[in-house]
Amino acid sequence: MLDVLQKAFPQIVKSKEAASRLIEMIPIWNEKLEEKTFKRALEHSKVSLKL
Repeated sequence: MLDVLQKAFPQIVKSKEAASRLIEMIPIWNEKLEEKTFKRALEHSKVSLKL
């Protein structure tokens, strides 16, 4: 789904405002998904969802 956003709306996704909002909603937006990144995102999700 994120690929669709990048392909369909490249000018929007590349704007500073959009990038800021995307990072707020998806902390690992535009990062290479590695184990360290995944674990950080998992912990963020646990805190956000109060698990």
